[in-house]
Amino acid sequence: MVVLEDDPYRRIRFSGEPVPPIQSFDRHGCVIGLGTFAKLVAPGLRLGWVIARPEIVAQMAAMKADGGTVPVHQRMLIEYCRAGRIEPDIRDRVRTYQAHRERHGARGARTLAAATSGCPKGATTSGCDCPTASTATSWRRAPKRQGVQVLPASHFHATPGPRNHLRLAYSYASPSENRRGRAPGSPWRSRR
Repeated sequence: MVVLEDDPYRRIRFSGEPVPPIQSFDRHGCVIGLGTFAKLVAPGLRLGWVIARPEIVAQMAAMKADGGTVPVHQRMLIEYCRAGRIEPDIRDRVRTYQAHRERHGARGARTLAAATSGCPKGATTSGCDCPTASTATSWRRAPKRQGVQVLPASHFHATPGPRNHLRLAYSYASPSENRRGRAPGSPWRSRR
């Protein structure tokens, strides 16, 4: 059996011990590790990497269908990595996302007082448990009327997940925008 480990957020870690990849436990070469530069370098960058046995990588390369990868972007990324820019930039990005998470958490605690949420140790989203599924539905509908889409966290589960759970992203808006409750160009404004 082959296991595909899609791991876009591993390097975005704020606290706690790093979680080892599944591939680090693989003794038989059955795990294929995937990563993306979109979360580490630039959103929307359609470049990533594969870590697998050479014969698996060769098979993947032979069947590669290019869905929009630009060769000049690949070359720029190679030079960026060779110049030693990626590690300091990842550290800066992690500090930025951590500041966003902290502001987001403080704002959410005041705005969604009836909900409970944890403080993620990494990544770019947090979760929020509403008292009931109907509360989650009403909280999703309010911003939609103002042009903001909010998806239930159950959309991100492999099997039907809890219907009272919301997934909240904090990577885009700056801490000051999060405090105001809107991002630039967004028609959604928080009530005061």
